[in-house]
Amino acid sequence: MKKFYPYDPNSTERITETATIEDAIVLLNHIPKKDSIQIDGFNETSSINLTANQFRCDYSLNTQYREANRILHFNSENDGRTISISYIVVGSPILADTMNEIKDHLENSTLHGSAYTLPTMSTTTKGGAKVGDGLEIVNGDSLKIKSATETQLGGVKIGDGLKVVNGKLVLALGTTPSTVEGAMWLSV
Repeated sequence: MKKFYPYDPNSTERITETATIEDAIVLLNHIPKKDSIQIDGFNETSSINLTANQFRCDYSLNTQYREANRILHFNSENDGRTISISYIVVGSPILADTMNEIKDHLENSTLHGSAYTLPTMSTTTKGGAKVGDGLEIVNGDSLKIKSATETQLGGVKIGDGLKVVNGKLVLALGTTPSTVEGAMWLSV
């Protein structure tokens, strides 16, 4: 995968790439620092009329036109010639082809190693959890506790005459005795 450089006009990192001149143009892979381009057998100029051994780069400091810095102009006599270009890189463009390459890399783990595995959630690790018995996902984004039954653990709603004290279910004071399915509850 192509290396990317964040935009840094004070960069000192020099790279070298090879390109073939076509239609009197070479498109660099990255944005060069002004006056840092070196090509054996060529001299940089600002002239529009280029001789056989000259090249021009129309540098732009305007961020809207910074991409123009990647275009090197040559005399058409050099078409088909392969050259080695050395320059200080100040940034990398993010193009549609580049984004597609990144997307393919993330989606196709067989190309670039193993797929990401989500760790199991614990009290010390953020991760994934499998929805188990007594729980269900509601509306795709929240968990709901199923109601408890005689055969299934689940949530219980506190009814009249009961309360929770320190995490325990207790009979509320002043409650009159009642019978629930044959069980006798006493007031305390």
